Amino acid sequence: MPEIEHRVASLRQALSLVAADRKERTFYDHPFELAWVQSDLQSYLQDLATRLDAATYTPAPARPVDVPKPGWHLRPGSILTLDDHVVYSHLVLAMLPWISARIEWSEFNVRSSHLLSNKAGPWFRNAFTGWSDFQKRTATLLTNPAYKHVLFSDIAGFYENIDIGRLIDLLREVGGPPGDASLLSTCLNKWAVPRRRGIPQSFSPSDVLAELYLDTVDRSLQADGFVHVRYLDDFHLFAPAVDNARRGLHRLTVLLRERGLNIQAQKSNILSAKDARKRVNAIDRQIRKIGTQLAREIIDLGGPSGPRAHLQLKALLQAKPDSPPPQVLTQTWREFESRYSKSPSAFNKTLFHYLLRRLSDAKLDLAVDFCLSRLEDRPEETEAVLDYLSDMTSAGSVGSNELDVIELRLRSALLEYQQYEILRWFYTKKIRHEGVMAFARSEVKSGGSRDLVRPYAIALVGRYGEQHDFESIQAAYIRSESVADKATLVSALKFSDKAMRNSFYARCRGEHPMIDRAIRWAQA
Repeated sequence: MPEIEHRVASLRQALSLVAADRKERTFYDHPFELAWVQSDLQSYLQDLATRLDAATYTPAPARPVDVPKPGWHLRPGSILTLDDHVVYSHLVLAMLPWISARIEWSEFNVRSSHLLSNKAGPWFRNAFTGWSDFQKRTATLLTNPAYKHVLFSDIAGFYENIDIGRLIDLLREVGGPPGDASLLSTCLNKWAVPRRRGIPQSFSPSDVLAELYLDTVDRSLQADGFVHVRYLDDFHLFAPAVDNARRGLHRLTVLLRERGLNIQAQKSNILSAKDARKRVNAIDRQIRKIGTQLAREIIDLGGPSGPRAHLQLKALLQAKPDSPPPQVLTQTWREFESRYSKSPSAFNKTLFHYLLRRLSDAKLDLAVDFCLSRLEDRPEETEAVLDYLSDMTSAGSVGSNELDVIELRLRSALLEYQQYEILRWFYTKKIRHEGVMAFARSEVKSGGSRDLVRPYAIALVGRYGEQHDFESIQAAYIRSESVADKATLVSALKFSDKAMRNSFYARCRGEHPMIDRAIRWAQA
């Protein structure tokens, strides 16, 4: 196969992985972006492959996004352009055979996270398989009388502190196409401005690179005689005495520091084996009243993390249709709600996501009021909450009053990211709400730089707008200096009068390939 055709085929595979990532992994997706390229796929891939072969491809800067974490903290996220996301996936795919050969020794040995699928398709095997293995291996080692103490530790700000230069050296060491490693270095350094450290969070290629980055830590700990298991940046190290555990802590600290990383002191502690078992089995105690079968299922589902972990849980539970009886779910939910009212700090995200999913499957609306309240005090749970409320909307349990509460939260949210999640929900669930429409219209007219909320505001006005709204969209197009913004505005006109739309498209065509793709998609 000629080189250019081979690259086009690889980019095609990368784009399919990007589509899955944007649905379930990344912090952000665009209402129309994937549709633009899929409507003109061969041309898009050919153009991207040509630029890569001619060495004229230049990555764009990553856009920072503040994503809520528990306790009103912020997670530093990144938004990559679609081209950059595809190229990132393409480059890591090209190096994947060599990376896999380097890290495969640790699978189900010391490492349980990001188990590579080693076949065409998803990047990783089921995330729950790895988490379950991590839990079971920890539990098994805790039954070994040789281990009297356990070090629990994780890394502070792991992804954002990875040393890019060291990572690229590792990639060159393991082998693979040297030109791809050089371009990846260019991309990562461009996306890491101004710190020159860190790789984009919540992207599957980053997860592959993160595992490679910690591989030498795993090897060094094992060579030094320590027994440990790891799930991404969580380390459990087992020791015969407290002094051995302390030596393990010191060795891990040094190994990480040599790689520009630091242990998270607040989450690192040494426990006796007895206390460690209590910690590991804490969720068992929380739900012991409802039966061991349900408890076991919840524990086994505790692994996936990130902005859309609940979607991974949803997919898995849909493949396991046997839900607990309604009376068991009702009892469990009441206990969960009561415990939260007494101690909000004891909130268990895994149990919360599991119960919402099972309540949705059983069409039980017990959690509607609770979820509406969590939009205010737990913004990090917005997407999981809205996913449950959408199921209750279709079941008739969420009406105008509940939608008004969501709209109020849209206006009062401290973070633009939560506003983005709410606008995306109204658009993707095809819910028209006058208050939300008024908010979206103001965003379209403002022409501001609120890159997160603006595309879905434009999409909502396009889908549900009236004649004057389409005139506002055209006026916004004329004012805009951003190609991506213009393409979004063009796409929103898909829902307008055909003759008026096509007349405007005739004036826009030829300005930029992205705008032309948006026009082709809108007219399809």
